[in-house]
Amino acid sequence: MSNSRVANTEIASNKIVSAAKSDKKHIKRFYKTQCYSAGFLGDDVCYLLKDDTEQIIASVLVSFASSTPFLHGLVVASHYQHRGIANRLLQHCRAHHQHLICFAVTRLKALYLQNGFRQLNTADIDAKLLARYKAYQAKQVTLAIYGAS
Repeated sequence: MSNSRVANTEIASNKIVSAAKSDKKHIKRFYKTQCYSAGFLGDDVCYLLKDDTEQIIASVLVSFASSTPFLHGLVVASHYQHRGIANRLLQHCRAHHQHLICFAVTRLKALYLQNGFRQLNTADIDAKLLARYKAYQAKQVTLAIYGAS
């Protein structure tokens, strides 16, 4: 069996778990090592996938600071990308949260559409998320809004 097939089998056997409060420092470190700026917004749920050595290899946050749960911080460690992990995290979030809104660069459109999201307009989100979207869009012009119900 090839090394990539072994690695894929090991990943597939790992469960997505809800992060404990004690994981917060490790989650922040994971985002930093992946060169991603993600922060907790207050009332958040974080889902993780760890490897066999208990190192975080993927994470996603769902925040409840708005009327609709906001999915953000979907990051898969670079050496684990293109193995279906992002799909697993999105499907897990969809199974646990009836409605979700997220912002993502347009090059990830296919990922979100494949996982039951649809592209939305600014008129489809509440004022709090709209303000956040505009702030993000000032830094990332190719940002789109996606929603799942």
